[in-house]
Amino acid sequence: MKAQKLTAAANIAAYALIFLSGWLIVILFDLTGADCEFWNMTAHLAFAAVGAAHIIISMACAAVFFGKDRAKRRGLFAFDVIMTLFPYAYLAAVNFYPAVDFL
Repeated sequence: MKAQKLTAAANIAAYALIFLSGWLIVILFDLTGADCEFWNMTAHLAFAAVGAAHIIISMACAAVFFGKDRAKRRGLFAFDVIMTLFPYAYLAAVNFYPAVDFL
């Protein structure tokens, strides 16, 4: 029972880390853009590369962790994919449709 609680706590911490690191990458990417006061193209491209690596690593981890019993845990797999891609979808919506900037 104690091991299950520890595993659940580790899973929650991992999901929170994935979600928050995605938002951190998006915020830093946006801060280094040409329309901001911290304009730095090298850092901007570096954050774009880190964001792409974040997506790839998160999807690979989701496939490994939920690969064998994805049918049993399809809700967690979908949650992981959505939480990984949501910050980048928001960034794309704000950059391609400036009227969507609702924050």
